[in-house]
Amino acid sequence: MDLAYEKQPEFSVLFDLKNDPVTRNVTTLLLNYPSSLIVNPDTTDVIALSSIASWLDTNGNRLQEWGEPRGPFPIVARERMGIGSILLLSDPSILINGMRDYMDNAVFGNNVIDEVCRERTAVFFDESHRDFFDPVAIAMEFTGKASANAKAAFASVAFVLTLWVATDVVDRSIAWIARKARYVLRQIATLLPLEFLRRREEPKPEPLTMEEMVEKASEEHPEWRLGLVRYLLRERERHGKAHKQK
Repeated sequence: MDLAYEKQPEFSVLFDLKNDPVTRNVTTLLLNYPSSLIVNPDTTDVIALSSIASWLDTNGNRLQEWGEPRGPFPIVARERMGIGSILLLSDPSILINGMRDYMDNAVFGNNVIDEVCRERTAVFFDESHRDFFDPVAIAMEFTGKASANAKAAFASVAFVLTLWVATDVVDRSIAWIARKARYVLRQIATLLPLEFLRRREEPKPEPLTMEEMVEKASEEHPEWRLGLVRYLLRERERHGKAHKQK
C-alpha cells in the first residue's frame, strides 16, 4: 500500500528511480497491487523504490497500523551473478497490456526488452516452475489415477475446448445445429397439430372513433371540457392527414 497512488492505494506510483538502462527516459511508473523485494546490499543494486509513505499491509485491512513495516521498499533491482546479472521486478503487472499505457510503463517495458535482447541471438522463457500453465502437469494431475475411458473423455473435452478457444469451429458448429433444430421444429409444427409450437398472433384492437374516444375520456376524466377534447382530436386527425400527404 502507498499514499503516493493513482485512484486507490493498491496502485502505487513509483518515482524514486536510479540511473540504469531500464529506467532510461522513465520518470514515473504505475504499479498494480505490487509486492516488494528483499535484497542483499552487498550483491544487489536497487533501481527503483516505493515512496516513504508506503507500508506492507500485512492484515489486508488497507490501514497503516502500528507494527506494519514502512517503506521505502525495493521494487526493481539488479542482482549480480557471475559475469551477468538478474533483473528483479516485484510487480510484473507493469508489463501487461492493461497497464502499458499508464505513465511511463510502456517506455520501461521497451527498455526491459532491449536490455534482455542486447548482444544476444536468442532469448529463452522459463515457465517450468508454473505448473498451473503446464498442460502436461495438468493432465497428469487430473488423469494420473483415472481409467482409460476417463482419460479418453478428458482428452476429447480438452480437444474441444482447445478448438473453441483457438478457432471458431465450435461456434459455427453450434450455430449450424441451432439453425437445423429450428428448421426441424418448424417442419413438425406445420405437419402436426402442435399448437404450442406455433406462434399465436394477438388480435389487433379496432381503432376507436372520435366520439368513442370523447366518451372514454369523459368517463375517466369527468372534469375535462368535452368541447376542447373534440377540438384536440380533430386537430390531431388533421395533422395526421397532412403528414401522410407530405
